[in-house]
Amino acid sequence: MPGAVVTGGSRGIGAAIVRALAKIDYRVLFTYSGDESGAAEVLATVPGSSALRVDGRQPDAAERLIDAAVETLATIDVLVNSAGIYPHADLRSLSREELMDVFRVNVHAPIELVQRVALPMAAAGGGAIVNITSVNAFAPESGMAAYDASKAALAQFTRTAALELGRHAIRVNAVAPGLVASPGIEEIVPERVDAFVRAAPLGRLVSPDEVAQAVVFLATPASSAITGQTLVVDAGVTLAGYMG
Repeated sequence: MPGAVVTGGSRGIGAAIVRALAKIDYRVLFTYSGDESGAAEVLATVPGSSALRVDGRQPDAAERLIDAAVETLATIDVLVNSAGIYPHADLRSLSREELMDVFRVNVHAPIELVQRVALPMAAAGGGAIVNITSVNAFAPESGMAAYDASKAALAQFTRTAALELGRHAIRVNAVAPGLVASPGIEEIVPERVDAFVRAAPLGRLVSPDEVAQAVVFLATPASSAITGQTLVVDAGVTLAGYMG
C-alpha cells in the first residue's frame, strides 16, 4: 500500500486531502500543530491514518516527521505540504516577528521537508510532491503582504525543486486554491466572500474537496508527465481579474 505524508491535515484543505488519498488506498500520516480535536476526528473517520503533532517552526520538525514517516509507512510515495498560516495585517503595521513566522511556516518548513524526503523517495524509485500555494502567489491582496510573498516563494520553489529532482523520478507540483469555503467564513469575512462570489465566473467559493481532488491528480500516475506546474483551483476568479 503506498504511503503519503500530509502536513496540516487536521482540518480544512489538509483534512480533505487526507480523506481523498485514503479513499484511493494510501496509508496517510498527517501532521497537526494545535488542533487536537480536529486530528482526533480525522483519525476516527479515516481508517489506517496516523497523526503526529509537529510545529513546522521548530528546527527539528522536518527530521522528526520524515523519521516518523519512514517508520510508519512502507514507503513515502507522496508528500503534500498543506500547512500554512495567513495573518491579515496592514503592511505598515506588519512586525518583523509576524513576517518571519509566516515565512517559517509557509516557506521554510516545506523546503526543509522536501530536502528531507528527497533521499528516501529517490531510493524507493521516485514519488510526487504537491505544495499548496494560493492564487495570492500571483494575484496580490491588500493586507496580505507576508502571505502573498510567502506563497509566491513557495510557487517558485516548486519549479526549482522540479528541475532538480526530476532526474530522481520525483515530480514536484503545486495547487493554488482561491477562497475556500470553511465553517463560518461568511460571518468572519462577509465582504470578502461576497466580492469573491460576485467576481468568480462560477459564482461560488471553492470547496476543500475540490482542492483535494486536484492534489490527488498531481500526486498519482494520472499526471505522470507533469512536473513544475501550478494547478489553479479558484472558480475562475483570477481569470476575472479580481483579488481583494
